Amino acid sequence: MKRNDGYRLAVGLLVPATNVVAEDEFHRMAPGDVGIFTTRVLHKGRKPSDTLYEAVKRLADDVPDAVQRIKAVQPNVIVFACTAGSFLEGESWNQSITETMERISNSPSITTSTAVSMALEAMKLRSIAVGTPYPARVNEKLADYLTSLGVRVVRMAAVEYEKAQSETTTYTLGRQLDGPDIDGIFISCTDFWTVHVLDQLEQELGKPVISSNQASFWACLRLGGIAEDVKGFGALLSRKWLIEKQTQKNV
Repeated sequence: MKRNDGYRLAVGLLVPATNVVAEDEFHRMAPGDVGIFTTRVLHKGRKPSDTLYEAVKRLADDVPDAVQRIKAVQPNVIVFACTAGSFLEGESWNQSITETMERISNSPSITTSTAVSMALEAMKLRSIAVGTPYPARVNEKLADYLTSLGVRVVRMAAVEYEKAQSETTTYTLGRQLDGPDIDGIFISCTDFWTVHVLDQLEQELGKPVISSNQASFWACLRLGGIAEDVKGFGALLSRKWLIEKQTQKNV
């Protein structure tokens, strides 16, 4: 008998050591029979002189040990829930992290960057505005990563990292980013409170709003074979926009 047999799906959640948002938002979104089991990923070898870029990059060095720790609960899927920590050095670096996770765990694994890529493709978003709590260098790397996926970044806006600890900030940022020249918005960073304002933003703006935690959780459900709607956390999880687009196509 597996340790997680009481759950339809057991998600192994790897979060940066200082992250205070991802775990809570995953639990908010999870149906009662989806278990969320978390371990922390350390900034291995972090130095006091490290920039945020350097500190986040060091997270990849602890991913193998974090996977070893989470293996104890025998998760069905594993996600490295750090957006910047998986896109900073491009897609080949991101894929290397994923391959390492799968090799150690023997479980389907994904990073937040890959989850976001999947979400943008599922929602057919080609021209987007992006909001982040990152410094300029990290924003440049994010724009490069999204462009490499074939997504046009029309504009980008950043808030101070400390202000990302508020869904009010997410709402204000989403309204600021909107415009007739985009077909969706992406709010990046798993340490950014977002999921409870996604529905409101989408209703007011009339377009999808994707966030890092929402996309990561959605991707875990898909990897785990769960395709049912999860309402209240944006169109991606409810599939509302996909259904509407299909209906419009058939009219």
